[in-house]
Amino acid sequence: MNEVLATVDLEMEENFAIVKCKATVIEVSDHDFNWGKDIDSVVQRLEGRALIISFSKVVILSSAALQHLIQLYFRAKEQHIKFGLCGMNSGMAETFKITRLDTLFLIADTIDELKTLLGK
Repeated sequence: MNEVLATVDLEMEENFAIVKCKATVIEVSDHDFNWGKDIDSVVQRLEGRALIISFSKVVILSSAALQHLIQLYFRAKEQHIKFGLCGMNSGMAETFKITRLDTLFLIADTIDELKTLLGK
């Protein structure tokens, strides 16, 4: 089942919920929190699926959006939800490496590679 939300496209497969971010810039602020709301709504409907978030169209991820991802990581861990990130450009990947967030998140280049790593 595919679904279009305000800021992401969602593909629900048997074992995976694949979220594809539509925007090139993702900001999460008091005035524009749609991306965070969309991600949270997907998490509430996982029903045992692993979560994949693809950033293939994203050029800039704000620090507030990054904080939301970190919070999502801890919620997912608490609920025993497997999830990973993929499709980052070199700048985003470097940010994750410098901040050592690459040790927190499961990160792959492609959705298919991430499916293999998640092992569902």
